[in-house]
Amino acid sequence: MKRLFIFGGAMMLFLGSILAQEVRITGTVTDAGDGSTLPGATVVVKGTTHGTVTNMDGEYEITADANAILVISYIGMQPKEEPVNSRTIINVSLRQEMVGLSEVVVVAYGTTRRESFTGSASVVGSDKLEGLPVTSVEQALSGAAPGIQVGNTSGQPGSALEIRVRGTGSISSSNEPLFVIDGIPVMSGSLSMNTSYGGNALSSLNPNDIESITILKDAAAASVYGSRAANGVVLITTKRGKEGATRFKYSTQWGYNNLAVDFYPLASVQDNYDVKKEGFFNFARFYQGMDESEAQAYAQAQMENRFADFDPNRPASDYDWQNELFRNGASMSHELSASGGTDKTRFFTSLSYLDQEGYALTTDYRRITGRLNLDHQANDIVSFGLNTSFVNARQRGIEEGDGPSFTYVNPIFASQFYLSPLFPVRNEDGSFNENIVNGSRPNLPKDLLLNGLSNNLFRNSSKLFADFSIMEGLNFRTTFGMDIALQDEDRYWSPLSNDGETHKGYAHKQHRILSTLTSSNIVTYNTSISDMHNLDILAGFEAEAYKDEKTSAEASNFPNATLPAMTVAADPLSANNWWDERKLLSFLSRVNYDFNNQVYLAASYRRDGSSVLGANERWGDFYSVSAAWRLTSMGFMESAPQWLSDWKLRASYGTNGTLPTDFYGHMGLYDYGFDYNGAPGMRFVQVPNPDLSWEKNNVINLGTDVTLFDRITLDLEYYKRNTKDLLLLVPVSRVTGFASTWRNIGEMENHGFEFALNSTNYAANGFVWTSSLNLSHNTNKIVKLYEGEDIMDAPYLLREGYSINTVYLREWAGVDPEDGMGLWYTHDEDGNRTGTTKDRLEATPQILGSTDPILTGGLHNSLRWNNFDISFLFNFSIGGKMIAHGEYFYNDDGEYWFSAVTQRQVDNRWQKPGDKAESPRYVFNNPQETNFMSSRRVFDNDFLRLKNLTFGYTLPQSFTRQAGFDSVRLYFTGYNLLTFATVDFMDPEVSVRGLHAQRLPAMRTLSFGLDVNF
Repeated sequence: MKRLFIFGGAMMLFLGSILAQEVRITGTVTDAGDGSTLPGATVVVKGTTHGTVTNMDGEYEITADANAILVISYIGMQPKEEPVNSRTIINVSLRQEMVGLSEVVVVAYGTTRRESFTGSASVVGSDKLEGLPVTSVEQALSGAAPGIQVGNTSGQPGSALEIRVRGTGSISSSNEPLFVIDGIPVMSGSLSMNTSYGGNALSSLNPNDIESITILKDAAAASVYGSRAANGVVLITTKRGKEGATRFKYSTQWGYNNLAVDFYPLASVQDNYDVKKEGFFNFARFYQGMDESEAQAYAQAQMENRFADFDPNRPASDYDWQNELFRNGASMSHELSASGGTDKTRFFTSLSYLDQEGYALTTDYRRITGRLNLDHQANDIVSFGLNTSFVNARQRGIEEGDGPSFTYVNPIFASQFYLSPLFPVRNEDGSFNENIVNGSRPNLPKDLLLNGLSNNLFRNSSKLFADFSIMEGLNFRTTFGMDIALQDEDRYWSPLSNDGETHKGYAHKQHRILSTLTSSNIVTYNTSISDMHNLDILAGFEAEAYKDEKTSAEASNFPNATLPAMTVAADPLSANNWWDERKLLSFLSRVNYDFNNQVYLAASYRRDGSSVLGANERWGDFYSVSAAWRLTSMGFMESAPQWLSDWKLRASYGTNGTLPTDFYGHMGLYDYGFDYNGAPGMRFVQVPNPDLSWEKNNVINLGTDVTLFDRITLDLEYYKRNTKDLLLLVPVSRVTGFASTWRNIGEMENHGFEFALNSTNYAANGFVWTSSLNLSHNTNKIVKLYEGEDIMDAPYLLREGYSINTVYLREWAGVDPEDGMGLWYTHDEDGNRTGTTKDRLEATPQILGSTDPILTGGLHNSLRWNNFDISFLFNFSIGGKMIAHGEYFYNDDGEYWFSAVTQRQVDNRWQKPGDKAESPRYVFNNPQETNFMSSRRVFDNDFLRLKNLTFGYTLPQSFTRQAGFDSVRLYFTGYNLLTFATVDFMDPEVSVRGLHAQRLPAMRTLSFGLDVNF
């Protein structure tokens, strides 16, 4: 068989030599600007994978058909095509590429050139996405573009994140942007049904399948999405095939992860013992009136009673709970993709597998994804295509909520709080120690291994489309999209665990079907008049139906710990089924006008009808108008200096909206299940509001785009975003039987500046260096509330004239150096300080500023020298604040006798008169209640983080070609590698409101990868 293959291959080569005359071509590739040679330039025979790269002197050698075409390209240069025409020597000069001018930008319902775009959008290309060790695409957006804020809510693999585009625009409705993949709006955010950690809907998308991400930020760019676009629109375009031979790519990564920061380091076992004993002594001495010897005896007795299992002779490792609960999580991924096609049919397909362990015990995420993007040109009139993807994902997680129902099974919280280093993890016989806090708290390592919490997802997203070229310039596209997710969420408590013991085992299962069906019909018309007037018109109709159906069941009293299936449980507890639906009907249009590539005008209009709105406000109108003036194309700019390559001014104004999150908030509703004497009963539970409407967003955007030296672009923008008719709960007359109802009554404003710089710093002699910098500043202000009344949202205060993230707490005055007691400031009615007090109830809460940062941004650099490449991204934030909610428990000043003691508490506590301490004296039961939330728990949150770093090496083609590969690249990549922050004991990237709750912090990931193209 082997000989047969060799013979067949030889015959094919022989026939090829007869049918095509090949010539040997040599030449040199140079820079047209300075004549320097270009090492590392790529020379490829068009339509094939056959190619080579230039050597250190810019020279190349290649064989090709006498009638072939060579494609010569180099980073930072304009590619060039050279027909062979039987030539044997072909020297090529490449010109610097004018940065950004001809860049194609994906916009709503189509594409446009950057030079003619009148709106505001940021583009993140595939070069900044591929190879990152992340499970979700949102993780790659942090610091990558101006105006984008990414909030981390959990460090568990596959968990959801928070995304804000140009600030927070709503109090009660969603603030998340609309995600659109290949033109189809899709589900995003958390898919959690009954857990605190939540599964991220966008984790089902393989980041390596993405070609580009475009974030639409102003009304000119986003208004055509109407009632869903107030929080911005994220357009994700996946990869498509190109004409040419089939090209394969195999990629793999292997790595591990751990905590990105050393989270609240704990004190040693001995320090824990000494501080706890000190707390009992201080309580007896200062609050029980005992003398010193009596207080010492009291403290010793308390320690022996409460920590009876503590043995100072046992090694410290026996008390190391964190070693049991945390680990270096391993990860791996494999992916195979193929793309290519003919002039009629093109395809891209991929299959990937990801397995990522979290750093916390029993947390992991496994995902299999597949994708097929197919385009076919049937004839000169009809073309059609299919985009389809599937995912099968399983997320195992742990509860990490902020409330008391979840905290004891959260390993971060538990190891910092009730799992004191004075309780041994195991008994001397090796069994798990059950005597935690007098047996009232679980031995968490044991329970996590016995219990289970998982989220299983199967998702299919598909789009089928057809294009009809009716006549020159006139095109019709019809599209049908489907996004369906089947989800199972399982919770199991073993009868042997602390959680399941009282129930004799417990299981709860929820099944969910989410579906979004979308249909659109779009007509576009493009024409040019006298080569000066260019017109682009779009009109269409769109419909969307969304349904979320859930079924749940629970049971208890299991016969043993080996059969978790509900069918074996003796006590079925409940079974429920319910669903929510919404529908959207839309008419949309857009007009773009271009006069001689000098002046650009655009307008859009959309009319939406939604089922979630009141009968009187079912339909809404959304529009935008925008203009751009390309100054450098005007005659009066002919004398402009040559370094000013391009200069454009932009302005836009428009409207869009946010729909209520409650699908039935406008309706009068009854609730059932209130039975009377065995007969089914119901009750009235909601007042109808036929005037309930969407929140309306009005946006002004002013911008300028400048290109210098054909290699530097500067973008500067100012925006003002005013949101009216905010949904608020307002009081109603008690005679209705209700206390409140929803009304469109509030108003909020965001305004700010954005700056982006992109440059090709150097591109010659085989070395290319590009950089991008983005800066953002946003100011948020609540303009109107119901009757001007404040809304308490502890630890925040919502007040007219202030940010939605305004912190409202008592103001901590420090520690009295004489007696170690805590102090709070007192204030008069105008907020002026009047003195200090040792009774926190005498101090009134005050406005302590906002958690909003003054400046956020990112700095990305990419360098390539011959076969070596390196890229890195720093993201940063300046001027914000962080509320450390966990400090209530972690630095409790003795409030909880069983709590673990942090190193901060040990190093900064008051011990003797004259100490200038950060923390008050440590006292059992903390009678002064100094651990209650105050400005003591609010920290400046300035940070600089090395978000990702990639270093790669591409093997020489002279070697890889012999092995049958086009290219082979080895690389190292890291995520959240280094962090420099004003607070070094917490992760600085927290929720968008600045709250650091009892959740798993972000992870640091280190990976090694291999890419093979063939």
